Amino acid sequence: MKEIGKMKQQHVQAAEILKLVCENVMFLNEEKKDKTVTALIAAAREEKVEFLLRVTKANPKLVSLVTFRQRKENVFIEAVAHRRAEIFNFLCGLHVGATRLSPKYLLHVAASLGPPSYLNQISGAALQMQRELQWFKATEIMVDFGHWKLFHKRQRPLDLFKENHKELRKEGERWMKDTASSCSVVGALIVTIMFAVAFTVPGGNDQNSGYPMFLENKLFKVFLISDALSLFSSTTSVLTFLGILVGILG
Repeated sequence: MKEIGKMKQQHVQAAEILKLVCENVMFLNEEKKDKTVTALIAAAREEKVEFLLRVTKANPKLVSLVTFRQRKENVFIEAVAHRRAEIFNFLCGLHVGATRLSPKYLLHVAASLGPPSYLNQISGAALQMQRELQWFKATEIMVDFGHWKLFHKRQRPLDLFKENHKELRKEGERWMKDTASSCSVVGALIVTIMFAVAFTVPGGNDQNSGYPMFLENKLFKVFLISDALSLFSSTTSVLTFLGILVGILG
C-alpha cells in the first residue's frame, strides 16, 4: 500500500510540474524550446498520450513549432518510426499539416521495417506484414498525393517498402503455407467424418416405410442440421486453405 501511495503522490507531482511547463512553455527561449521539442519526441516514442495531449491543449502553437521545425526528427516522424498508433491518430486529428514537413522522408520512415518490440507483439509473420502495409498506407494517405512517388536514393517509397520487407514477406508466405497445410489436414479429416455421419442414420430405418426411426424427433432434426452445417463449413474451409496454398505456390 505504501508503494501505491508513493506512486500516486509522484503522479500528482508530475502532473503539477507538467501544468507549470504548459503554462510557461510559450515564454521559453530557443534553447529551452528545443529541449521541450526533444521531450515531446521522447513522449511520442514512448507513447505518452497524456503528456502530448495536455501540452497541446495548453499551447496549440507548440504543435506547429514541433511539426514545422527544420529537424530530421519530429513528433510525427517519431510516431511513424515506432508505430505508435494512438499518437499518430492524435496528431492526424489536429489538422496542422504535420506531414508537409519532409513528406519524402516521412514516407521512407514508414517504408522501413518496424522495430522488433512492435513486431513481436503481433503473432505470425503474415499478420506482421499486414500491419506494416497498413501503416504504410495510412502514412501515404496523410502525405500530399504529389509527394508519395518522390525518389530517395533512386527509390520510390513503395519500392523501398518492398525491399525492406522482403525477408518478412518470405517468412509470411512460409507461415501461411504451414498454417494452411495444417488446417487443410484437419479440415479434410472433419469432412471425412461428417460425410460418413451423413450416411449413418441414428436408430436405423423403419422396415416398412424405409424412413428413419427418429424422423419426427426434434433432436434428430437438430442432428441433421448440425451435420449439414459441419459438412458445409469444413468443406468451405478446406477449399479456402487449398486456395491459399495454390496462390502461394503459384
